[in-house]
Amino acid sequence: MRGALADGGAIAGERLVTWRRPVHTHSTGRTCSEPGCDTVLSIYNATDRCSVHRTFVTIVPRNPGSASADNT
Repeated sequence: MRGALADGGAIAGERLVTWRRPVHTHSTGRTCSEPGCDTVLSIYNATDRCSVHRTFVTIVPRNPGSASADNT
């Protein structure tokens, strides 16, 4: 029966995806490459700089006029 409730009140079903990709990690003890910064980087941080010194990339909308404040 579709959408049937299990004994605990939760909807019974099967997981759609049984395999999950492993999370990529980096070595421990890495520090920010900015001179004078001793911030220890997370093992999940793929860059060589901390969030204070990282260069951010600005994403330009595909249709800049659609979300403009000038449309009010």
